[in-house]
Amino acid sequence: MSSDNCNAVLVTGASGFLAGELLPRLVKKYLESTIYILLRAENNSQLAERREAILNFVNLSPQAATRIVALA
Repeated sequence: MSSDNCNAVLVTGASGFLAGELLPRLVKKYLESTIYILLRAENNSQLAERREAILNFVNLSPQAATRIVALA
C-alpha cells in the first residue's frame, strides 16, 4: 500500500498488542490518512472510553490522535 494513495486505513483488533505496535507506525507512515480502529463496545460511551484508553496507551500526540476514529 502506497502512502501517496491512502485516504483511510482500517485496523481490526486494535486493542492490545496491535495498538501498541501498529498504530504509532501507521500514524507515521500515512501522514494524511484517517485511521479507523474497530473495537468492541456496547454503546457510544464505551466506544469513546476504549478509544481514549488505547490512545493513552500508545501515547500519540494530540494532533495524531485526531486522525484515529473508533468504530464499534
